[in-house]
Amino acid sequence: MRHRVEVTVLDTLLYEDLQHRYCQNPCSGKCPVYNKGDVFIFYREDGKDSF
Repeated sequence: MRHRVEVTVLDTLLYEDLQHRYCQNPCSGKCPVYNKGDVFIFYREDGKDSF
């Protein structure tokens, strides 16, 4: 069976109070990996599984 999901980053937010409470480095700031408008495609077909 084939499945395909496309995820688009709509916004990146920083909740400093939660970051200070739960992150190992509480002063790490905003995530540098995900940016507004980024698109990620995940698929599952013929034994390949990126979910």
